[in-house]
Amino acid sequence: MTDRQRLLDAILRTNLYAFTQKCFHTLLAGVEYKKNWHVEAICWQLERVARHDSRRLLVTVPPRHLKSVCASVALPAWLMGREPSMKILVASYADDLAAKHSRDFRMIVEADWYLDLFPHMRRKGRKNTETDFENSEGGHRKAVSLAGSVTGFGADILIIDDIMKAQAASSDIERQRVKD
Repeated sequence: MTDRQRLLDAILRTNLYAFTQKCFHTLLAGVEYKKNWHVEAICWQLERVARHDSRRLLVTVPPRHLKSVCASVALPAWLMGREPSMKILVASYADDLAAKHSRDFRMIVEADWYLDLFPHMRRKGRKNTETDFENSEGGHRKAVSLAGSVTGFGADILIIDDIMKAQAASSDIERQRVKD
């Protein structure tokens, strides 16, 4: 391994923003990453959560601004790479969105570059479904929708990403359903 590769690996292990850019290129191969301050700001705040400097974080950006890639895909992969026993729960408004984020997460943690970067984070053979990922160190990432049950599942980190459709936000009934 070259000195340059060792340096890049060290940056990816310690800097969520750099790691997120690498994830973007894996998830959207061939699509140009357009650097913007908001992604760096989101990652900086997510790192504060990872360091336990912040217990709660609300990220509000328009759709298609990489919030979900940062929070629901890259962050769980980065955290579990650094601490494989981490337990993470990711909730979204619908089963298909929860499953998409899970597939994207799995694409990252099964990529060759990720496996080289975090050699102790390996998928465990059993208890791996589209929305459940368990690793060999006892960590897991579970995805649920608003209608799904999380009773009996604990987590070190809870990520609530797009818990309601934009169209439903103007409905008092839908907002109350999400709160409940």
